[in-house]
Amino acid sequence: MTLEQAILEKVRSLSPEKQQEILDFAEFLLQKSQAPAKRPWSSEFLSTFGAWKGELVRPPQGEQPERELFE
Repeated sequence: MTLEQAILEKVRSLSPEKQQEILDFAEFLLQKSQAPAKRPWSSEFLSTFGAWKGELVRPPQGEQPERELFE
């Protein structure tokens, strides 16, 4: 007996509600395997925090008063 036949035999012995759960889970697994893997530093994260081309850019903070330099 193949794996596919064994699965089908088990599924047929379940109620329609449980069969639907199995179908939902199979669809979830398919989506998960087809979705592109997200990098930890995705473009959404970087754009949220002001990164552009690998360099962090601080947004304007308004006018800053001149400060004297320490020597």
